[in-house]
Amino acid sequence: MTGSVFISYRREDSAGYARAIYNELRERLGAEKIFMDVDAIEPGLDFVEAIENAVGKCDVLLALIGPGWLNAVGEAPSRLHQSNDYVRSEIRTALERDIRVIPVLLGGASMPGDDAIPPDLAPLLRRNAIEIRHTHFDADVASLVRVLLKLVDVAPTPTPSVAPQPAPRPQPVAEPAAPPGPAYAASPGAPAAAPQPAPTPAGTRRAWVGPLAMAALFTVAGMMLFALFDDMRVGYSNDYRTVPEGNAAISALLAGVIGFVITLIAGRIARRRWKLGFTVGIAGFAALGFATGAWTEEMLDVRYGDDALSAAIAVWVFGLVVIVTRMLWLRRAR
Repeated sequence: MTGSVFISYRREDSAGYARAIYNELRERLGAEKIFMDVDAIEPGLDFVEAIENAVGKCDVLLALIGPGWLNAVGEAPSRLHQSNDYVRSEIRTALERDIRVIPVLLGGASMPGDDAIPPDLAPLLRRNAIEIRHTHFDADVASLVRVLLKLVDVAPTPTPSVAPQPAPRPQPVAEPAAPPGPAYAASPGAPAAAPQPAPTPAGTRRAWVGPLAMAALFTVAGMMLFALFDDMRVGYSNDYRTVPEGNAAISALLAGVIGFVITLIAGRIARRRWKLGFTVGIAGFAALGFATGAWTEEMLDVRYGDDALSAAIAVWVFGLVVIVTRMLWLRRAR
């Protein structure tokens, strides 16, 4: 068990995901590096001692958190608050022994709130989580494997020496086995899923499509802002030379770059907490609109406050459209 990965999960909540993740990790890390199903403890063994021994020998604990992780059995309070809950014991033991704990959010689940978990599991909320989605299972698991390869030593497979062998006897041709795939059907009531292809570099490239599209959108928006700011500069300056055209370009560039950053931050937050990401995006663009109006009036020497207000509203409305579109896209992807 030295240098291994411990998978902590609830059968009622994420058995299908757990089995599929186990199969993928077994292929990449080796079966001897993965430990699962500690709840199948032999009769007569001390429950707490058995968990402490198993968890204490691993380097990483994956805490699989599905939509029903807190209330998998519909009890009040949730099973997680019960002292003999095996999931609570596994995670608590790992946290106490300073073992790397990685929360794995499954199927759109989010991290629980402070008041939803017992105090001894509070440090779990400060651990950076990784998300595994049904629609991006291969790519998400590939990201998890890359992280684990940095934490777990994987011995190279020895190449056996080849000795002369007698000619083999003809054997019946066997039917080719079906390719392995995520065992979603292992979860009670879950439909069987078709085998998914192995992750390819194309899947990684697709992750950049959204940011690149947003960058192009903000580039076009920056050009439009420059035209607007330049008109203000020409229309309200007594002497065209007193307000350099470069100020209009700088104003448009700053507004575009800051808006792009706001969209990226809001999208990253929304992958775990959609409402919070949406709120951050709206508030960020409201602040950017106000700052744009003030900056325009100061740097471009706009004589009338109505024009600076129009610039601020234009920036905020554009940001509102971008954030709403981006948030709806992320929510659909979940």
